[in-house]
Amino acid sequence: MDHIFYKQQIERLRNQWPHAYSEERMIIFYNALRNVFPTDFANAVSYCLANSRGAPLLGEISEAVFKMQEHRKAQERYDDSDRQRKEFQNELAQLAMNNTTADPDFVLKCLKTKADFENKKITKKELDVICDALDKEAEILTKKKRTYENPDNWKGLVEEATRIVMEQEKQKRRREDFSFLK
Repeated sequence: MDHIFYKQQIERLRNQWPHAYSEERMIIFYNALRNVFPTDFANAVSYCLANSRGAPLLGEISEAVFKMQEHRKAQERYDDSDRQRKEFQNELAQLAMNNTTADPDFVLKCLKTKADFENKKITKKELDVICDALDKEAEILTKKKRTYENPDNWKGLVEEATRIVMEQEKQKRRREDFSFLK
């Protein structure tokens, strides 16, 4: 973070608490916080302005910076998983275009489950539940010829397991989105 940006942000604090920040204190703050990303520092200053009754000292500002860094990292993980999901969907679209004798929806479910486990979106226990459901579905599909032409024959087990996993993932993301408030 450059010195000019730092001064702009400290000036926001000084406007709220005019007599709290001496030049020496500002130098100490800068030396302690100069390696922080500018956006994290700006967000931390906003957080302090919104939540502090008195002028925040170095400890409070450092804690706010830490919370903002954690929030940014969670957002980056979410963005990265979103990017991976889009790449995976593109790969699945390419696979679906290939001429195969297997049920295309079943193949997509298997590949999605594998990718979710590799990307740590689901736990080993959830993987086992989904794989059991996929095994049961595979048994049904092998007993019936060309079931992929009639989707009503195979709806059910995997969709329910996928719905449960997706709901758990939503809840986990909600917790991550607001973890910086703790």
